[in-house]
Formats: sequence, structure tokens, C-alpha cells
Amino acid sequence: MSFNELDFCMPSPKNATDDESSRMCSKGTEERFADALRGSNHYIIPLEPDETMNSFDNFLSESSPEEAAVEEPVVKKIPDLSQRKDVLFKSIFRSVKKYYTKLFKESSDFYKHKSEKAKKANVKACVKNFIQKDLLFLNGSEGFHSVEIDELCEFMSRIIAPKSCTKSYTTYSCKKYINLLYKCIYNYNERNAAKLYTSEVMKHIFFFCLREENLEKMVQEDPNLARNSKLIKEKAKEVLDGFRSI
Repeated sequence: MSFNELDFCMPSPKNATDDESSRMCSKGTEERFADALRGSNHYIIPLEPDETMNSFDNFLSESSPEEAAVEEPVVKKIPDLSQRKDVLFKSIFRSVKKYYTKLFKESSDFYKHKSEKAKKANVKACVKNFIQKDLLFLNGSEGFHSVEIDELCEFMSRIIAPKSCTKSYTTYSCKKYINLLYKCIYNYNERNAAKLYTSEVMKHIFFFCLREENLEKMVQEDPNLARNSKLIKEKAKEVLDGFRSI
């Protein structure tokens, strides 16, 4: 028997009241509906508590939207450079270059020249004026012998504005020590540093830059140096000791 064949209302007896007829109709409908289900292939399966739904409810209760939105603050770790001596020394050599470049930009009119040709024509004159006026190199300092101003200018020009210098070097000494300086900046090793320490001109340049008051200012202005200020100052002293030992 199919559902379409069901007669959902039994005929009521003639003498039955309206309420009785309604009850009889309802009862007859239920009996016929049950008979139809027993004769069909459709079954009603009683629902049991679902563990999956319970797990999902627990998940919702454990991670509410308010809790999910709250994120723990990310604490930026300060890198420990105590075992990375090469990184510390590279930072110091790079800071020497940055120190002189910044001073030169602040005090010289070199960068008023727009064309590269004009810069190449004026770089040595501007650097010489910068040394004599702002750095007071010629006054001498600890352990310095006399350094020729022209040689000092060539070294400093290639530290401050290497792109504006001509490719040809005036002296082999300048080419040798400038190359060693850039090797120490980008790929430090003790052998190259030891060779650099033999230059009297570089000694001049480093001693002026790494004086205590200058070094303190450099460290405070550079966040990378400030995070490891104690180690940087220790290694800067080792650099100066390297120049003193020659």
C-alpha cells in the first residue's frame, strides 16, 4: 500500500457525535498510516545523541569569537651576537663608512652638483675642504705620524663617494687598502682585517671616527648597534688595538 492510497478519514457511524467522529477519524488515520509504513520499504530510525555534534558544541564553547579575536603580542627577540664576531666587526666597519658619508652630506655642497660629470670634477676638492674644515685631521692625535693630505683625500673620497671617483687610483696603496676595507664590510675575516691595520691612513680614519664620543653617538643613532651596544663597543676597542699593534 502506498501513501497515495491511504484514506485518511474513516467514515463515521450515523449516530456518532462530532467529537466522536473526529476521534474515530484520527484513530483510523493513525492505524492506516502505521499499516502503510509496515508494508513499505521506508523506516523511521530513532535519533540518538551524536558524538560529532557534541564535539562541535564543545569546540564552539571552548573557542568563542571573542577569545579567537584576542592575539598574544609578538615579542621581538634581540639577536644574540656574542658568538657572531664576524657580524659585529662588519657592523663596525660599515658604521665607519656611514659616519663619514653622513657628515659629508650634512656639511658639503658636493651634492648640489646634479650631473655625475660635475661630481667627478669636484669630488676631491670637496673632500679636501671637508677634511680640513670639519674633521681637523691635520691636528694629529694618538700615535699618528704625518699623513699626506692628498693621500688622505683619495682614501676618503673612495669611502664617501666611490661612484663619483675615477676608476684609476693615484697610488697602489690606496687601491689595496680600500679593497680591504670593503672586504671587511661585506665579508669580514681576521686575515683581511690584519692587513687593513697596517695602513697609516686607515689608522687616521678609524681613530677619529671611533673616538669615545663619536662611537657613543653612532651606537645611539643606529638601532642595530644599540641593541648590542656593549658588544659593539668591545669590538670597536679591538679594532683600535689592531691599528695600535702595527
